[in-house]
Amino acid sequence: MTTRAAWLVQHFYSGTPADKLAAAHRLHAVFAARPEDARLAAALDELREHAEALAAHMRSLDFGALCTACASRPDGGCCSAYMADNVDAVLLLINLLLGGDVRPVGT
Repeated sequence: MTTRAAWLVQHFYSGTPADKLAAAHRLHAVFAARPEDARLAAALDELREHAEALAAHMRSLDFGALCTACASRPDGGCCSAYMADNVDAVLLLINLLLGGDVRPVGT
């Protein structure tokens, strides 16, 4: 018998990037239909503020040029397509809820 934890790992943290994206879209259909959830809305607002602060800090350090150079290397770096296997459905869901354009590379 599968435990709940094992089920969660299997469905949200394992599989191909396409599997994880499909799981994120299924979750998004549930959570996006609940705009009245004040706790979720507040958490997303706070996360959005932190993401904007991080982006501003990275711009001040000129990380855009550094990230571009790193991502273009064969080993990819943290912003590359190589890292897609290391993302999970929960992170993809958060990006979808924040309005991100989440899709496979090349589409």
